[in-house]
Amino acid sequence: MEGDDLREGGGEYYRDVKKADTYDDALFASLFNRGVKLLGFNNAEAADFLGVSRTTVTLWRSCKNLAHPLIRKSILVLLALKLAEH
Repeated sequence: MEGDDLREGGGEYYRDVKKADTYDDALFASLFNRGVKLLGFNNAEAADFLGVSRTTVTLWRSCKNLAHPLIRKSILVLLALKLAEH
């Protein structure tokens, strides 16, 4: 998939996801929140899409508890791919 194929800020988001350091907690939280916002998802919709609980998404979005660094890139890529469908 080419980043230029993404619409409404999605191309820039995809580029940011590709180069992200997934061990950076603040960067993951920022990119996660940005992806959810670009998709227009509420916490329940994001949770359903990602296959996690609404509570988990709420914790990720508030930076109170974040996904393990090894799965963060996959989460962000899923959001970017969903943006490409819009």
